Amino acid sequence: MLLNTSALDLGLGSGGYHFVLPGREGEGFLPGSQVKWRYTPLQVVVRAWEEGEGVFRRWPSRRGVPVAVIGLHSQLAPLVLGARLAGAGRIVYIWTDAGALHSSWSEAVARLKREGWLRAVVTSGQALGGDFETVAFPSALQGAVEALEADLVVAGTGPGILGTGSRLGFSGIEQASLLTLAWSLGQKPVLAPRLSFADPRRRHRGLSHHTKTVLRLTPVPSLLPLPLLPGPLAGRLRRQLRRTPLHHQVFFYPPGELRQALSLPPPSLAPLLSSMGRPFHRDPYFFLAAAGTGFWAAKTGLRPLHHPPPGRPAREVCGMPGVPDLMPPPPTWLPAVESG
Repeated sequence: MLLNTSALDLGLGSGGYHFVLPGREGEGFLPGSQVKWRYTPLQVVVRAWEEGEGVFRRWPSRRGVPVAVIGLHSQLAPLVLGARLAGAGRIVYIWTDAGALHSSWSEAVARLKREGWLRAVVTSGQALGGDFETVAFPSALQGAVEALEADLVVAGTGPGILGTGSRLGFSGIEQASLLTLAWSLGQKPVLAPRLSFADPRRRHRGLSHHTKTVLRLTPVPSLLPLPLLPGPLAGRLRRQLRRTPLHHQVFFYPPGELRQALSLPPPSLAPLLSSMGRPFHRDPYFFLAAAGTGFWAAKTGLRPLHHPPPGRPAREVCGMPGVPDLMPPPPTWLPAVESG
C-alpha cells in the first residue's frame, strides 16, 4: 500500500488529508516543501526551483528573448527543428498544465533532449517531472531566460489538448495568457498558429478557430508567422485573417527551406512529425507553420526589435528579407531592477 501523508507532514495551513493507494510507499516522491497535484491521492512534494535560485529574488532584468507559444504538443518537434535551422542553440521548453501533467508522457520531449535539441524542460503549475519544477509560468520563464540563458523559450501544453467545438471551451486557450505574460515580462511573444488544410473539421481548416480565438483574446501585440501559400489556399487564409480583429504582426515567409528540412528530417526525429494521426506528407502546412514559428522566433532573437508605433496597428509584412519589428518597451509598472 502507498500511504500519502505529504500534506499533513508539511503542516499546510489550509488543512489536508492522508490518501491510501495500492503501490509501494515512497514511490514518486521528491524532497521539497511545495505540493503539486494538490488534494488528489497522488499529490507529490517537490522542491520548487524558485526556492533555491537567486534570480527569483529580483524582478527579471534580461529582456527581448523570443517566447514561442504552442497550442498543440505536436507543434513542439517541428518548431524546435525550425529554430535549430535558424541557429538557436539554447532552447528551453516550459511545459504547462493544460494537458498531460507528467513530462514522461512525451516521446517528443524524450527524443529532443536525447538529441541535445532541448537544453531543459521546466514544468510549471501542476505539471510535473521536468528538469526544474516551478510554481507558475512567470517564474518558469524568468528561470529559463536568466538562469538557463535561453535564446529561445517554447511554452505550452503537453500531450492531450481538450476541445469542445465551442468558441472558448478548449485548453489551448491558455496561449492568450502565456503570450500576454511573456510581453509583460519584457520578452517577445510569438504565436504558433494551428494551420491545416487536411483536417476534416471545417472549424480547423485553414487557420483554426482556436488560433483566431487566441488572437482575439491576446491584448498585446504578438508575432504571427505564416507560410506563403499557393493561390486558393492563400486567398482562404487572408479572408480568415480579415475577419479576425488583429493588432498583431502577421508575417508571411517563403517555406521552401523548411519544407526540405521537414521532408528529410533526422531519422531520430522523423517519428515525431505526426499530428492527429497525420504525418507531414498528409498535412504539410501544419508542420510548416510550426517550423516557421520556430525559425522566425529564433531570428527575432538575433536583433533588437521595438514596439509598433502607437495608433498604427501592425497588419502584415511580406517576409523577405527581414524580420518585423516587435519589441515591447520595458513595462512601466516594473520596479527598478535591484542588484544582488
